[in-house]
Amino acid sequence: MSKRLDAMKSNPKANWKIEDVEALCREFGIARVAPSGGGSHFKVSQPSIKEILTIPARRPIKPVYPESWFLLGSCYEGTMTANDYAIIVEPLPQDEGGGFVATVPDLPGCMSDGETPQEALANVQDATKVWIEAATEMGRKIPPPMKRYALAG
Repeated sequence: MSKRLDAMKSNPKANWKIEDVEALCREFGIARVAPSGGGSHFKVSQPSIKEILTIPARRPIKPVYPESWFLLGSCYEGTMTANDYAIIVEPLPQDEGGGFVATVPDLPGCMSDGETPQEALANVQDATKVWIEAATEMGRKIPPPMKRYALAG
């Protein structure tokens, strides 16, 4: 685990600079391209995900950028936690037992249920940990959180 990535996760509002992003790129072997011809943004990418992050080169980095960095850093085993993923909580029809189901769209098949939305949410956080453990044991890459969803329910 990267101390710098942990610091960014725990405090995305810190005064992060492009040099911090460059150091993380070097640490994880992630491609970064400096602005050319007076350009304004670095380009940061990783072949296993579709996103190409653009990060201002000459301004302080706002919290939204370190949050986006997790998409790249998460491609490496052990960097994602259950709390990094969006969760959708929806009511279940009475003919299906009632209560609520919580799903993690970025982790195929990861879901749990509960009598209340809060119980379903707590249960799916545990299911997410189990899903990540199982994928790691099977040698599968842990998908990064790619989508942003509002909590429904």
